[in-house]
Amino acid sequence: MAAHSTVAPSSADRWVNCPGSVAMAAQYPEDETEQSREGTAAHWIGSEELEGRPVTVAQAPNGVILTDEMRESAQVWVDHVREVLAKAPEGEPPFLRVELRTAIARIHAECFGTPDTWLYLPHNRHLHVWDFKHGHDPVEAVENMQLMLYVCGILDQLGDVDDQRTTVSLHIVQPRAYRGGGPVQTWTTTAAMMRAHWNHAREAAHVALLPNAPTKAGAWCRHCPARHACPTLQRAALAALTFAGGSRTEELSPAYAGAELELLRFGADLIKARITGREADVQARLRRGERVPGWNMMQSSGRAKWDDMTAAQAAAFGDMCGVDIRKPLDVMTPTQAETEFKRRGVDGAVIQLYSKRPDTGLVLVSDRDTHKQAIAAFGAK
Repeated sequence: MAAHSTVAPSSADRWVNCPGSVAMAAQYPEDETEQSREGTAAHWIGSEELEGRPVTVAQAPNGVILTDEMRESAQVWVDHVREVLAKAPEGEPPFLRVELRTAIARIHAECFGTPDTWLYLPHNRHLHVWDFKHGHDPVEAVENMQLMLYVCGILDQLGDVDDQRTTVSLHIVQPRAYRGGGPVQTWTTTAAMMRAHWNHAREAAHVALLPNAPTKAGAWCRHCPARHACPTLQRAALAALTFAGGSRTEELSPAYAGAELELLRFGADLIKARITGREADVQARLRRGERVPGWNMMQSSGRAKWDDMTAAQAAAFGDMCGVDIRKPLDVMTPTQAETEFKRRGVDGAVIQLYSKRPDTGLVLVSDRDTHKQAIAAFGAK
């Protein structure tokens, strides 16, 4: 089991909180999914653009056919990097690196990662680190362990950099997460504020490589490849089920009601992690020809598409049959239009004069979510 693959920044949130997951995950290498292949293709588009090689082909190196959605998603990442880069003063060249392997020896001797993009502006000692996510599952920039480990390695690579006087901005670019605040989430703080997180990660990395490292169930289980075979998660999920089924019909005090809601949400996360892990395991068994009582694989189908016909040809076919099948004119959403404006050098702020975000009602948020929002808003302060 190679050490550098076990304490990688990409899975840092998991092994920092659950050191024992390192050895367990190594026993169950995950198969590449269609979603991960699409994400790799979208990353390739963005990295090529940032390296000055515009993508004109229809297929990525991994064989995935490139779609307009992939190109638009990657363009958000490219545009944001260029927007920050454009603010650098002339005469003092910034350090811009794309997909550069970075050693993180301060955490572990064989720990390394490959940040999507990082940019260091020497004139004001400001380091920017980007992580591009093509998926839908929202990822937070605030105290993002993966990016904080990248920062640790980058600062060591830069050399004599004063943590106290270095500003750091962590950017999560996620165009398809569809949440308030837009496709780019940013947390700005100082490098010195990350020291406690680095110390925690360093201790966890060394514990993770010990025999019989401890395991702990939590939200980090959701993406663990060993979640279907983890006794700790199984016990936690079953305990959550028992708790959920034992609630009584009585009015609780506000404090107890809030505490129970926290526990139920925590339990729901554990159960969901166990379900997705078990689903993947059962599917793999059925594909191998094993019999799993009560379960079978069934072919599913997506939306019907015109067979090798363009929109114009399909419309002509409808006309030939005496039926107009054209749809009314449609346009981009205001958020998509703002991105396109910026890409073409037009001030995207003008979109806000002709668009609005309607209120969709009140939503329930926890103090933990509010705390992270406050950290994002006030940064190092």
